[in-house]
Amino acid sequence: APSRLEAPEVEAPEVEAPEVEVPEAEASEAEASEAEASEVEISKAEAPKVEAPEVEAPKVEAPTTQTVEKEQPETAVISTQALSTENSLANNTLPQGSDADVEILFEEASAELGEQAKIKLEKVAQVLTKFPQLNMRIGGHTDAVGDAAINLKLSEERTLACQQFLIDAGIDASRLTVENFGESQPLVVDGTAEEMRRNRRVELRLEP
Repeated sequence: APSRLEAPEVEAPEVEAPEVEVPEAEASEAEASEAEASEVEISKAEAPKVEAPEVEAPKVEAPTTQTVEKEQPETAVISTQALSTENSLANNTLPQGSDADVEILFEEASAELGEQAKIKLEKVAQVLTKFPQLNMRIGGHTDAVGDAAINLKLSEERTLACQQFLIDAGIDASRLTVENFGESQPLVVDGTAEEMRRNRRVELRLEP
């Protein structure tokens, strides 16, 4: 049998693929666009959020208005008291003004201090001790019964009785001024026996 012929090996020629070069200008523009896009994204991502600090408005408190009470001098406090003798003396105060701050009444034709008179004078002494800047004027009176000269003497005895009581209670005599009026200044001219009794009196008035 005829021998087989071996087909010669034919090597296929290598065909090199042509290199397609991208124009440099176009490549740079594309790279630049990509770079800009990436920078924008980075700037968006990395840009820190700046928060405006919260500024607290200062609290303005309205000033409280305090009423300042002026302290009145002790003499003014006394002068504004009610003119009720018993109530004033009970509170260790003496009112100023009016006809008399304190009235001490006496029995007819007598200069003797009764129990009520002594209680009032004791209170007067306490007030004069508490307020050493004050002085006392003591005025003696009588009713119109009897001789005017005798009544003048009787009014003097009544004022001296009140003055001596206050001196014995510790009040300096220099703070006590004595006046005697007899029957010349009656409070009641025509009245009942009880009303006429007010004429038989010693009036005590405060003075600065």
